[in-house]
Amino acid sequence: GTRVSYATDLDGNFDIFIMNADGSNPINLTDNNLDDRHPTWSPDGQWIAFTSNRDGNQEIYKIRVDGSEIIRLTNDPGEDTQPAWLQDGRIAFTTNRDGNQEIYLMQGDGSGPSNITNSDSDDFDSSGSGDGTMIAFTSDRDGTNDIFVLDIDGSNPINITNDPSDDRNPSWN
Repeated sequence: GTRVSYATDLDGNFDIFIMNADGSNPINLTDNNLDDRHPTWSPDGQWIAFTSNRDGNQEIYKIRVDGSEIIRLTNDPGEDTQPAWLQDGRIAFTTNRDGNQEIYLMQGDGSGPSNITNSDSDDFDSSGSGDGTMIAFTSDRDGTNDIFVLDIDGSNPINITNDPSDDRNPSWN
């Protein structure tokens, strides 16, 4: 792509901005007085999903990159955060709706949310592989925060860092 999305508190609270890759033409997409964070581009580049507390609870929204339309994707008493748009159009996100942090998948329109990590430990910071077959995420299921991968259907979780340090924020090449 040629544009970058980011969250900044330039105006006193976090808003989602986009700008050209050379730093020119910054545009505030979510100009409001609440916090909007964790932007992620849709595969077609037409939408940005993000986390916001604009309705009093952390939920996932999406906004057209021209700012013309904003849609709430989640509506749950739990906190829904850290969306990660996958190549097949689904969105992975972190939620505590089951009592601890889990990774869920939903369709790009917010329908069909389902838990894919199903762990008693905290699972968060998801990132989808480029081929759409796996998800990398952070989990404390082995005692410290490590990076795990699993199949897109939630099967075959594997700890790939398995060390005593605090490992987080995986991202696929």
